[in-house]
Amino acid sequence: MTQANILDWLYSKSETQITLGLKNVHCLLEKANAYPPKLSKVIHIAGTNGKGSSSAFTESIACKTEMKTGMFTSPRLISFCEQIRINGKEIKEKQLKKYLSFLKAITEKNPSLKASFFEILMTAALLHFKKENCELIILETGLGGRLDATNAINSDIAILTSISKDHQDRLGNSIAEIATEKAGIIQEKELVFSAPQKKEAKKVLIEISKIKRAKIEFVKPLEKIPLGLLGDHQKINAALAKKAMESLCPNLPQTIILQGLKETQWQGRFEKIKSDKQEIILDGAHNHDSIKVLLKTWTQIYGKEKATLLFSCSADKNIEKMLNPLLPICQQIILSTFNHPRSIQIEKLKNKKLKKPTQHFNNVKKALKEAQKHPNPILITGSLFLVGESKEILKRQATFK
Repeated sequence: MTQANILDWLYSKSETQITLGLKNVHCLLEKANAYPPKLSKVIHIAGTNGKGSSSAFTESIACKTEMKTGMFTSPRLISFCEQIRINGKEIKEKQLKKYLSFLKAITEKNPSLKASFFEILMTAALLHFKKENCELIILETGLGGRLDATNAINSDIAILTSISKDHQDRLGNSIAEIATEKAGIIQEKELVFSAPQKKEAKKVLIEISKIKRAKIEFVKPLEKIPLGLLGDHQKINAALAKKAMESLCPNLPQTIILQGLKETQWQGRFEKIKSDKQEIILDGAHNHDSIKVLLKTWTQIYGKEKATLLFSCSADKNIEKMLNPLLPICQQIILSTFNHPRSIQIEKLKNKKLKKPTQHFNNVKKALKEAQKHPNPILITGSLFLVGESKEILKRQATFK
């Protein structure tokens, strides 16, 4: 297989095929010799909401130091290369394809090794970090924690962001069950920093930390500190990053930390784009709790101004629970499918009766074109897949300012 179509092979592993368990990934890591060197420090991040932002804050601080820092996150918005970065710079596609070709050869020699999409991509990231001699590695879990592929790696610090209900079909129906899965990243005698949690989640995190003889600290939001990401909820994510980096580098000057927090950038988190006609806000809120946070941020920044809402979500989501809180800030609503196997279907969208002018589209390009006819700011939310596809279309329009 040529490098040109190696990405097709990766796609064939299907992003919807998530394999929870560590047997396969350990086998792949061992055969690829991809485990990080013992001298590399690892920060492991799990949670329901805020993982990407916490990773970005941590990376931004680390990049202000002399530590060579690799970061692996998910999902992507547009390109696989976004998910693998060193010192804030994405891996080049040519490099990624080389790692994937190497890993494909390993799987072909070992037919019993049924590595998933996520396991392969993470292993490619670790090969890259190892080759480039990264001193710090930031790993964001894909789903859960205990059985997530990233948990095959020994870590020095665990970060647990806000925990709420999501992916109940895989992680459990109660907050306690979900927290147990997320807390599975806590390792023996490890430092753990957690966002403030619901009572049920906090109890679980404390219990598991005691079993693992790990020291856990629940952080408080950073106040009166300029942050690169918008919204009050980012004060918690920034605090988690600050605590982790202070523990990892005790002599790190506060000026470096504050500069890193101020200059943090992260796509799709209340990301504001100015086009020729109106402001466009991209936010990857994809469950009830993150929608509530989005609503609060919108009100803080736009007050009573109404939005043209472009919304979609994955088929397994509770669309009413996500859409209903947004109705008060909407002038009109545009519902669309997006180009991914997990997208909700147009028939299900058309069944929704909303007390606002509503239109339905079976692709994002048409939906976005309709949204741009209205003068209101456009709010695009409900799924990171929707946000990524929308951003790619906007880039092609060349209307960014």
